[in-house]
Amino acid sequence: IVALAMFFAYQRVTQTLALERDRELTRLAAGQLSVQLNPYVQDLDALARLSAINRADAATQAAALRAASNRLVVFDGGVVILNSRGRVSATAPERADIIGADWSDRDYFREIVAFSAPVFSNILADGPDGANVITIAVPVIGDQGEFRGVLAGMFKLGPTAVSALYGSIAKLQVADLSSAYVVDGHGRVIYDGEFAAIGQDVSAQPAV
Repeated sequence: IVALAMFFAYQRVTQTLALERDRELTRLAAGQLSVQLNPYVQDLDALARLSAINRADAATQAAALRAASNRLVVFDGGVVILNSRGRVSATAPERADIIGADWSDRDYFREIVAFSAPVFSNILADGPDGANVITIAVPVIGDQGEFRGVLAGMFKLGPTAVSALYGSIAKLQVADLSSAYVVDGHGRVIYDGEFAAIGQDVSAQPAV
């Protein structure tokens, strides 16, 4: 009985140590991923500060996006500008089908209206042809500090996507990516090592 008790106690301690190790690895990997993604936020923020963008003229904004196409190529899901009311005013590449669409119900738009800070979205079907994407959004602020809209860059998701987002995840050095998952705020899979569960809802799993 004593031997069995010691065995089970040792097993519990081993499991606890393994969980603590994995928690620390997860924290380190998340920190690394934040660092990897920060340059994309900075690129969008620098673009949003241009007068051609923050004047809120749709034609001027579209021309500015075309001029910045080399810088925006990392956003394989495209780039959109929303005006102060949340309507799509310009896109790159051009997507005539969504110009004027009301995207004011997007969580990232509402968060930026409330806090005027960069936002990472949950999975959205806002990409070309309804493709699932993750969006990085930054506020567009006028010369007098007034809110003029949102500039959003999108990364495609899925096994065929070769996006900068997945490239950033692949660069992580502290995690075994073959068994790693990245999930959004609703518990849907953004990345998994086998690219077999992307988009699935895993919010019921205890770890999530």
